[in-house]
Amino acid sequence: MSLNYESAKLIAQQTDGKLSAEDVINLALYGTTNAMDFAPDPIEEGNLCMCGELNCPDAYAHMTSGC
Repeated sequence: MSLNYESAKLIAQQTDGKLSAEDVINLALYGTTNAMDFAPDPIEEGNLCMCGELNCPDAYAHMTSGC
């Protein structure tokens, strides 16, 4: 069974306003209603060099020469 907008509206009505039709569709398609679930993980504390190394001892050289 495919979930269309009308079906999603009916399901959303049963949630007493907790979910919108768009939330129902997103939950069915992506497994979440929150876009932040797809955000990249935060970078660890420290300085990330353009080469990808955390606290790289050659960060200045990489930044000035272009890695």
